[in-house]
Amino acid sequence: GDVYVMDADGDNLRRLTNHREQDASPSWSPDGRSIAFFSLRDSDPAIEGINPEIYVMDADGDNVRRLTSHNDWDFAPSWSPDSRFIVFYSNRNDNRDVYVIEGLGQSNGQRP
Repeated sequence: GDVYVMDADGDNLRRLTNHREQDASPSWSPDGRSIAFFSLRDSDPAIEGINPEIYVMDADGDNVRRLTSHNDWDFAPSWSPDSRFIVFYSNRNDNRDVYVIEGLGQSNGQRP
């Protein structure tokens, strides 16, 4: 699946991502400038199994950046009200927990 946006009335459907692997769970930043999502795009099931990571892109779909890099699942991103941080679930060390990173990716998955 890919990430799409459209106007509130359902018009002007636009595809923001176009990748053979799944891009899912998009989350708009409160300032409207960025979209966080998780993706399997850098996952190699033959080597490491399915391994979703957190990504962020500009609201127009440009400048896609990977924010996490971990051997366990990182998924379900959501922004802080000030658009500075992204919280997400991870199954690190076989223990599902909530983690937080800066929206620009300066830190890497520290638990709050």
